[in-house]
This record gives sequence, C-alpha cells and structure tokens, in this order.
Amino acid sequence: MKKVVKFGGSSLASAEQFAKVRDIILADAERRFVVPSAPGKRFPEDTKVTDMLYECYHMAESGQDFHRLLSEIAARYQEIIEGLSLSLSLKEEFETIERNFNEKAGENYAASRGEYLNSIIMAAYLDFQFVDAAEVIRFTDDGDFDAELTNRILRERLETTDRAVIPGFYGAYGDGRIKTFSRGMKMKLSIIAAVSHHPRLLILDEATSGLDPANSRTMKNMILEEKAKGKTILLTTHNMQDATELCDRVAFIAGGKICALDSPHNLIMSKGAAAVTYTWMENGERSASCPLKHLSSDKRLKDLIENNRLQSIHSSEPTLNDIFMDITGRTLL
Repeated sequence: MKKVVKFGGSSLASAEQFAKVRDIILADAERRFVVPSAPGKRFPEDTKVTDMLYECYHMAESGQDFHRLLSEIAARYQEIIEGLSLSLSLKEEFETIERNFNEKAGENYAASRGEYLNSIIMAAYLDFQFVDAAEVIRFTDDGDFDAELTNRILRERLETTDRAVIPGFYGAYGDGRIKTFSRGMKMKLSIIAAVSHHPRLLILDEATSGLDPANSRTMKNMILEEKAKGKTILLTTHNMQDATELCDRVAFIAGGKICALDSPHNLIMSKGAAAVTYTWMENGERSASCPLKHLSSDKRLKDLIENNRLQSIHSSEPTLNDIFMDITGRTLL
C-alpha cells in the first residue's frame, strides 16, 4: 500500500519541526508521497513565508526595492537547511525568483514559491524525489482545473516513482504559467493525489471543512465514486451530515473511547422514532406532532385531511448530531 501524507505550515516552520515530520513519515514505510506546505509561523508574532512572498511581490510590482525582504525570506529557508545539516543551496532558485519578480510573473507565481522551496528541502532531507507540481498539475486556458489531464499525468509520473515530495498549492497552464489553488481546489487535488496510485484504503480528515456548498458537493461525489470502486475509506469529521451521507458505519469517539458504533440509520433510529409534524389554520396557524407508528390513530390529523384543512405535513427524525450529543453529552464544535 502507498500512502499520501500532507503537512501544514506550522508543522514545517523550522528545522525542529522538519525533524518531527521526518520521524512521522519514516515510521511507516507505506508513507510514500509527501505534500508539504510553506513554512508557517515559528511563534505567535511571526509571519508566514507565503505572506512575506505576497508582500515582496507587491513591492516588486509597484517598483519598490524588494531585495531586502527577499533576503529575509531566503534566510528563513537557510535557517532550516542549516538546522538540518543539509548540503543544499537554494541560491539558483532565489535568483530565478528575483528575475521573475522583476519581470512581473504574477501573484500566483509568488505565492507558489513557498511550498516549492519547502518541498525541495523536504525532498533532500528525506532523500525522496522532488516532483514540481507545475509539471504534473494542469489548468485549462480558462483557468479551470483539468482533473482528467492532471490525473493522467500524475498517475504516469508516480507509477515510476517510489517516493516523492510534491507541493500541492499550485499547478500550471499549458504554457507553464503558474496558478495557485483555492482551498476547495486544494482539497480536490489532495483526493486526486491520494487515489492516483489506486490505494485500497483512503484516510481522509475533515474532507469538506471550509468549502462552499458547490465544492463540498463535488468533494463528496469524489469520495462516493471511490467508495463505489470498492475502496475502504476512513473519514474523520465533526460534520455529522457528511457522516450520514458518506458512511456505512459511524463510530462516536469521546474522551479517547468509542461510545457508539453502528450504521448512521441504526444510530438515529435507536434514540427516537420518526415523527410527523403537521399544521392547520385555527385562529392562526396551529401545529402538532405524532409518532409515525401512531399515525393511523391520530384523529385530529384524519379530521383535517377529510375536511381539507391541512396546511402542511412533513416527517422528522433525530439527526446524527442529536444522537452524538445524546450519547456523549457533548456538542460538536
């Protein structure tokens, strides 16, 4: 089995953090593909490297002298390199960045360099192959993510690659221009990278977190497609709607213990049968509810139907969120 692991900026902000991440990756021989972020904050008052790159490019774009700030960014990476005792130089990469900033290569290019440089360091530290996302991730001329082409290129590349570090924040147009991803697109790419080598098991964490309804729907459809292919999918989430829709079995974990384990339907029905709520007009709108199993004996409802006085009727049942709170005594944040 081959596993894809992704690490955020705070996990890769310093040499000390790099060392922790390396231990995590090498602890499991199946963790073959690594997707790093740009260096985040080392301490609360620190600045993320991506934010520094944005500022640096805006200075270049407006004709200001940006070289001091670019040197500060280079120093951040050099600090990591020296802390890891690597014989690695990013001099040529920063010369290229300086040239492209002067040529106004664009904000997307500037933002992408954070993950690009961190991935080079991570690949050298792990002795993995570095795969530039610009070579394997494609956008159409209209700026839309080309999932089909990306999937094909990425699969072909990874079939001959045993272990690799791949930045996941950007891709490229056919002419090589860099384009970065929105949060939703980054989540989609994570799924595509994870399934490109046909794994039997997928482990996903908060797959729809922070996505708008359209991207959330797309993400869930991708997960369901992989499920239909027979893959085992382990999803960790606080979103009970996602769990209800996507999962065959759900485990509630609180305080480090499994409090309940069953299908979403069985969990829901175990704590309360479905009910019917209906409304009618009588000195204003009135409403009443009746358990579904007692529906045939509800004389008021029969009378309202016979006299065509029923305004509305709908069934209701507890949600998985309700069941979680009932079983664990906790709310979901």
